[in-house]
Amino acid sequence: MKQVLTRNVGLKILSLFLAVLSWVVIMNIDDPYITKTIDDIPVNILNENAVEENNKMYEIDSGDTATIKVKGKRSIIDGLKAEDFNAIADFKQMSMTYAVPIQISLKESSRLSEYDVEILKQTEMMTLSLEDADVQTFRINVVTIGEVPEGYYIAETIATPNLIEISGSKKQISKIKEITVEVDVSGRTESFEYPAKPVAYNENGYAVESSKLVFETNQVLVEVKILPTKDITLEIVQEGVPYYGYECSNIAWQPQKITIAGEIDDLKHISTLKIPFNVEGKKETIVSDISIEDYLDENYILVDENKSVAVTAKIEKLDSKDVMVRAVDINVRNLSNEYEVLFVTRGTITLRVMGLADKLDGILGRDLEPYIDLDGYSVGTYYVSVKSDVNSSVSVRPTTIGIEIVEKNID
Repeated sequence: MKQVLTRNVGLKILSLFLAVLSWVVIMNIDDPYITKTIDDIPVNILNENAVEENNKMYEIDSGDTATIKVKGKRSIIDGLKAEDFNAIADFKQMSMTYAVPIQISLKESSRLSEYDVEILKQTEMMTLSLEDADVQTFRINVVTIGEVPEGYYIAETIATPNLIEISGSKKQISKIKEITVEVDVSGRTESFEYPAKPVAYNENGYAVESSKLVFETNQVLVEVKILPTKDITLEIVQEGVPYYGYECSNIAWQPQKITIAGEIDDLKHISTLKIPFNVEGKKETIVSDISIEDYLDENYILVDENKSVAVTAKIEKLDSKDVMVRAVDINVRNLSNEYEVLFVTRGTITLRVMGLADKLDGILGRDLEPYIDLDGYSVGTYYVSVKSDVNSSVSVRPTTIGIEIVEKNID
């Protein structure tokens, strides 16, 4: 038996070697070794506070992702992805030139070992720029998106908090022009609250990269107040009178209707807004713009973009005309039944009438309805004013006449 086992030992060893060699060749043909480049492996940062403790902020100039070349069997290498690797930059290892070495290894969860995968080449460094840290406080602006339905108005938007503190490098902070939160109001007819995310924008309206900024809060509560609207009439009312001998012949204004917003119960109580316009002592036509909001009750909001009313008050100089009135045509009022009046001034009396030329044409003495008021008078001789019940389109200059009051002769 021993002779059988030891017979042709060299041949048997050669056969075994050839068998192993054949297996290796076959395996390399079916599952050969290959190399592969894997890009965009995220680099995780360790000991970030090593920079921040020196009141510095950093920006990554290069090396925020890593690239490696690996070697191994096709069956293993073909299935590898960026997610199978850990890339770490430890800021405690940062050099004087702000370069940090990147260490790359297989994740334990990949169930592979360094014997299965050989890393041939990798991105070596993450390079940084360091700047002084800065902290500033900004006002939060609310921006509405969309439109509320017709007949409704966004009366107010309130952000809580309305100020926000932002930390970052001086370079990044200097880029910020405003902080805004956006709220969609499309189709809304009632007031509501909405949690919104603050976003920093530069002077060109582009968002500033928020990953390099630290916001005091990442959520702002926005209260949006929506009110119904109503169209009302705008009326300009003359106040005072022009200089003697002048008249305000017309007041024109635009707009004549305005749109306001308010609570439903308040809107029920308003249909007209009256604004006084003072022409006291004026001799010339007045042109003015008046703020509508100055006369609008605090319960209402002016919706129109134009917040003023344009007013023109036409002031014209009056013409005059002398009209003759007979004394007997003067009506006596409020005289006691015990007395009667004798006119000392006899014949005709001249009354000067003032008004616009077209109003004076055709006016006669009887049209003026002249009268004297003798309320409280008793027996005696007096000079009294002749008044007129003339219509408001003209005015009568007061004139005095002499009268005598006597007791009635009762037979």
